[in-house]
Amino acid sequence: LIEVLSDGTLPQQRLARDLLLDREGDRAVPLLRAGLRSESPQLRRNSLRLLVQLGAVSAADLSVLLTDVDETVRVHVFRALRESAAGGALTADSGALLLRGFGDSSALVRRAAVAAAAVHCSESLQGPLLRLLLTAELGDVHLRHSVRIALRSHLLQEDWLQRFAGSLRLRSEISAVADLCLAVKSAAGAAFVARSMPVIAELQPARLPEYLQYAAAQVSPEAAGAVVGAIRSQFVERPDEQVRLLSAMARGFTERRQPIPESVLTWAESLVLQQLGMRELGDVQALQQERALTWSAVTTSGGVSKDNCWGVTTSRRCADGVEGAVLFSSFESGEQKTGRWQSESFRAPSEFRFYLAGHDGFPDKPLKQVNVVRLVDAGTGQVVRQVSPPRNDGAQQGSWSLQGEAGRPVRLELVDGDNATAYAWLAAGRFSVAGLNPSDQSRRRGTAIALIAEFGLQQFAGVLENLTVVADLSGRECSEAAGALAKLRGSSVLAALALVPQMPEADLQL
Repeated sequence: LIEVLSDGTLPQQRLARDLLLDREGDRAVPLLRAGLRSESPQLRRNSLRLLVQLGAVSAADLSVLLTDVDETVRVHVFRALRESAAGGALTADSGALLLRGFGDSSALVRRAAVAAAAVHCSESLQGPLLRLLLTAELGDVHLRHSVRIALRSHLLQEDWLQRFAGSLRLRSEISAVADLCLAVKSAAGAAFVARSMPVIAELQPARLPEYLQYAAAQVSPEAAGAVVGAIRSQFVERPDEQVRLLSAMARGFTERRQPIPESVLTWAESLVLQQLGMRELGDVQALQQERALTWSAVTTSGGVSKDNCWGVTTSRRCADGVEGAVLFSSFESGEQKTGRWQSESFRAPSEFRFYLAGHDGFPDKPLKQVNVVRLVDAGTGQVVRQVSPPRNDGAQQGSWSLQGEAGRPVRLELVDGDNATAYAWLAAGRFSVAGLNPSDQSRRRGTAIALIAEFGLQQFAGVLENLTVVADLSGRECSEAAGALAKLRGSSVLAALALVPQMPEADLQL
C-alpha cells in the first residue's frame, strides 16, 4: 500500500489511503513517518496527509517539511496545521511556522499559511498579516482575499482590535483596517472608523457614505459628533455631498432603532438653512425669490423619459462676446443621443429672446428639421413658433415677436431628434423669461423640504408655511412642502390636503 501511495494512479492512491486508515491505523505510523523522508514527493504528501488524520504528526515534522523543495508538500504542511487543531490556541511552534509560510516564495504556500492563520488566531499575527495584505501583488486576488478573511477573524476580538488600531500610524494601514471593520460590526470597529474619517475621506471618498452608515449604526451618540465634525470640515464647499452623507448617517441610526443624536440634527438644520438660502429661521425674506420654471425630459408620446440627453454647459461663446453663459445642451451626453427637453408652462411675453447654438445635419446638406427649438400652446400642443439651430458652434441671438400671443399659456421645447454621430446637437439659453434659464433653485428647495420631513425638524414648520405663501412654488413643490408639514403635525387632514396641488384642475392659491 505504501508503494501505491508513491507511484500509483490517483484512484489507486485514494483506495490505498482508505485501506491504511481503516485496516491498519496506528500500525502504519512507522512506515508513514519513514515516508516523510522518501525521495518521492507524492509519497511525502500522502504520508503527511495520513499522519495528520491519525493524529501522529508533530510541529517538528512540519518544520522539517517546510524546507521541502516540492511546493505541494509545503502547501500540505499548512493544510495539516489548519486541520490538526482548527480553531485551537496558537502555540509558539505553530506561530513560527505560520510566519515562515507568510514569506514563502510560492503564492500557493503563502495562501495556505494565511488560511491556517484564520483558525489559529494570535494577537502577534495581526501585524504580519496586515503587512502581507499591503505588499501582496494586486493581481493575486486569492491571496489578498485570504488575508482579509484571516485579519477579520483576528479583529473579531474587540480588545485585540482596540490595541491593534491604536498602534497604526500609516494612512494605508488605517484605511485597510477600517475597510475590514465593515465586516466586523463591533463597537470597537465603529469607534475606530469614526476616528479615521479624515483618512477615509482622503483615500476612499467614494465609499464615505458606506463608512458613515456603518459608524452611525454601531458607534455611540457621543462619537457621532466627531464624525459630523470631520465630514463638515472635509466637504465645507460641497453641500450636496453633505446632504448625501447626512442621509447615510440617518439610515444607520434608524436601523439601530436609536434616536438621532443632537449633533446630527444640528447638522441637518444647518443644511436646510443653506439649501433655502436663509441665514436664520426668521429670515423669511430669503424665501421671496422668483421661481425658476421646471424642465423635464419627455418621450415623443409625452411620457417621462428615463434616458435624458440634456445637460447644462458653460463652454459655448455667445455672439455678443459673453463667455461661460449657462445653456441647456444635448452635446455633452453624446451627439447620438436624442430627446425632448420641455419646460413648465408660462404666460407668453410680447417678445421672446434667446441664444441658440448647434446643428441640424451636415452643413453641406439641407436642414433635417429634426433639431428644433419651439414654442407650443400649453393646452393644445400647437406649435406657435419654431426655429432650427444656426449651424454654428457659437450661440447666436434669436427673437420672436409674440404680440398676438401675449398672455397665452405656452411652454418651450428643445428637441434633439438627430441620432447621427456629428453635427447632431443644439444648445440654448439666456432666455428673456428669466425663470426658463438653468437653475438648481427647485432642486435645492426640494432637498430642504425632504430633510425637514426626514429628520422631523419641528422648528421649520413656520418656514414651510411661509414657503407656500411667499414663495412662487410650482404645484409639485407646494405639494412636497404641504406633505412635509403634514408629517411634522401628524395630521391626516393635512396629509389629504397635501394632495390638492397635484391636481391639474386645482387652483394653486387654494
